[in-house]
Amino acid sequence: MGFHDNLVKIRELLGFKPAEVIEKTGIAKQKYYGYEKGTFAPSPEIVDQLAKFFKIPREIFYKVKVSAEDVHGSTKGNFRDEIFEGDYIGLHKRVWNQIELGMIHDREIMKTLANSLAEAVKQLSHNHQ
Repeated sequence: MGFHDNLVKIRELLGFKPAEVIEKTGIAKQKYYGYEKGTFAPSPEIVDQLAKFFKIPREIFYKVKVSAEDVHGSTKGNFRDEIFEGDYIGLHKRVWNQIELGMIHDREIMKTLANSLAEAVKQLSHNHQ
């Protein structure tokens, strides 16, 4: 699944219609529908705006599979908290800080987070067995 699939899933899981997102975020109608269809790639600022609107961490848009737990939260803490646990805490915090400071651009974010999250998933799955 790509960003556009996850955007649709997140919106639907949270019970919003596209028109509501457009109205409340101020994103141009044509652009927003392009994001949902995969026609346009959103800028980091738009991803941040959508994450803020949906009240989710921005990395949820880039997950392989988004679940209801991702958007509604879990009893164990949010996704960001979970990836900061374990042996890889320094790597995740460094990546997160670079994203927040705007030092990494979207293409680099995808590559860096993919590597970083793969390690986190290994650690989390090992811890939950």
